[in-house]
Amino acid sequence: MRILFARIGRPHCLVCGREIKKLSQEEIMNTILETVHGIDVASKKKEVMGVAYDDLKIRLYSPVVVGRKGEYYQLLYDLLGKGYTQVKVDGQIKKLREQIILDKNKKHDIDVLVDEIYLSEFKDAKGGAKERLSEAVEKALEESKGLLKIESLDPTAQNLVEKLISSKFMCPYDGFSYPEIEPRLFSFNSPYGACPTCNGLGTKYFFGDEACQTCKGTRLREEALHVFLGDDVVLSKMGKTIVHQKAAESAKDYRNPSGLNIAELIDFSIRDTFDFFDGLKLTPKEKVFQKW
Repeated sequence: MRILFARIGRPHCLVCGREIKKLSQEEIMNTILETVHGIDVASKKKEVMGVAYDDLKIRLYSPVVVGRKGEYYQLLYDLLGKGYTQVKVDGQIKKLREQIILDKNKKHDIDVLVDEIYLSEFKDAKGGAKERLSEAVEKALEESKGLLKIESLDPTAQNLVEKLISSKFMCPYDGFSYPEIEPRLFSFNSPYGACPTCNGLGTKYFFGDEACQTCKGTRLREEALHVFLGDDVVLSKMGKTIVHQKAAESAKDYRNPSGLNIAELIDFSIRDTFDFFDGLKLTPKEKVFQKW
């Protein structure tokens, strides 16, 4: 069971409840190219003296600050020294050569513009645009230690949309980082997986029956309890509804993850467990891991 959750479980952020996906650079590239090719460029073409053209771009940002307090004068100065010219501060574009004053007592988001590429370049000179995109992705991930933000038009070429991508097990919305998801994460006998509050006992006191307030008696650390299998569709067919306890009580806009964590699945009867796995939908890649 531990191996199954480690291989095909879906980790979710403890703060906001969103699913966290770890992508390789190649997968990130494919995601961006799919976005580019899915935009209806023809609807936005313009003409000058009978020559058709479009000015649609895809912009790649590196989120160097995500929801943290500070003035960041030195950071902005260093970015300018590296050759960058623009940043997006709390959603507004600013030039690095201009004075940028931030309130040190407020949380800020700072995205540095790494590159912007015309969509027409992907069709007219695919090789060059793809190579340039690859370099920009690598640079953006390096600056932010694993995060990338894409800004482009939606498929209808009407609205500007942003997409956050992570190359690590890190939530791109609030910066929460996951440890590597290994089988030992789901074992309370391992210091790697045991609840740090009760040390894997599951109780508040060594000699007592009161459940630990952190792990609710599951004996596992919160990260292990936020890795899920399945979805609410499978559970609804079984006539079950699960509301997961959010780890941070102060978290706002918490999204209840779908599926079951390992502690919830272990509490199922043999019949319910069989029905759950029978209704589980897996990708071809996940099916290979399930056979193990």
